[in-house]
Amino acid sequence: MAIRWTRGALRNLQDLLAYIAADNPGRAVTFARELKDKIECLDEFPGLGHAGRMPGTRELVLHANYRVIYRTHAGTVQVLRIQHNAMRPR
Repeated sequence: MAIRWTRGALRNLQDLLAYIAADNPGRAVTFARELKDKIECLDEFPGLGHAGRMPGTRELVLHANYRVIYRTHAGTVQVLRIQHNAMRPR
């Protein structure tokens, strides 16, 4: 399956990496690589995450504090959001 990022998910990613980079630029690069590797697993294993809190979605823990919210649709994995685990879904 192809992986497609929504604009909102890309914004979430940019904001998260900018936040980390402000404190530790090297860690931001490493963290981005780790997230990319985990999300790329979804092309072969779209069921890897668990059923999401919102109907029709799935969630994959990316890191102890972050998860990706995604759905599968028309042969693609749509990355909808990257969210801190303490945040409530919208």
